[in-house]
Amino acid sequence: MSLDIYGGQNVAMDVDIHDLKFSNAPGSGIDILAGLLWNGFEQHMISGAIKVTNVTIEKPGWNGINITVDNIQVIGAKVRGILQADKLTVKGGINGILAYEMGGKVYSSTITGTSAESVKLGYAIFDFYGCDIGPTSPPTTSGC
Repeated sequence: MSLDIYGGQNVAMDVDIHDLKFSNAPGSGIDILAGLLWNGFEQHMISGAIKVTNVTIEKPGWNGINITVDNIQVIGAKVRGILQADKLTVKGGINGILAYEMGGKVYSSTITGTSAESVKLGYAIFDFYGCDIGPTSPPTTSGC
């Protein structure tokens, strides 16, 4: 599933994805691109939530959930939008959740069997409550 969510000066997201199963997706199970097309210095903002409830993603070709924020004019941009996942299951893929510039909250979810990091974040803060995350398959090691 691929969603491109763009607005002018502001965008308020209200997305609800629930009760789905994705198997062997050629890319990411859920691929979300959010952004603003505003080209001024005035304040502009992404707000709202993307809610993922009771979704299973098995063996995606890329990531379980991929979230990217793309602002044409980053000066003055605020991102207050979040991913909120409950009862999400990701089995396989490169990353279970890959998120850049958007925060999130994940409840009662399982992310296992990824070939890289189970959760990879860039300029993002996520909270996890009651989740089973990892291990990667095969286990990754890091040098000293």
